Amino acid sequence: MRKNYMYKDIFKNYKLIPREEYKKCSLSENEKTILCEEGLPDISEDILPWLTFNRNCPIFLNNNVQRQFNYKFIVIAYSYELPICIGENNEIVSIDLWFKEPIQYVNKNLESFLEYISAYLTYHNKLEAVFDFDDSHEKERIGIVTEMRKKLSNIDKSALDNVGNFWSEILEQLEDGLL
Repeated sequence: MRKNYMYKDIFKNYKLIPREEYKKCSLSENEKTILCEEGLPDISEDILPWLTFNRNCPIFLNNNVQRQFNYKFIVIAYSYELPICIGENNEIVSIDLWFKEPIQYVNKNLESFLEYISAYLTYHNKLEAVFDFDDSHEKERIGIVTEMRKKLSNIDKSALDNVGNFWSEILEQLEDGLL
């Protein structure tokens, strides 16, 4: 169910890029509204180095491209080189095209994914202030990530249920000072 705010409000400091082409995709009306009317945020790599939103026409992965996948996936972003996609049941997944871990769960839907990104951005400056290479701020960094984990869990608990999930790995890297 759609929340009472629009992403224009939570990403007010970023340009949103709507893509009309997503109207032709097999997506829920909610996803089409977000992608076509509101848009995905254009966030600098300095702030979000591990995620780039797809700025092009929709890209599809399906069983014609990768035989192991029986479903169509619509690429909305990339985490490094791995596509972040909307899957068949509107869940957000990361796909490893080299089959190390073929499909990694990200979030239950596009709204949750964008809310997670928004929460990350909220904590970004705090994390930057305690980033170091000698672990002199390790306690503060872990405290910030713990607070962030609680907030994220309230948005979409399923994204943190498994240590192998995308967001669990991101938070672990933040705790370790790697991101």
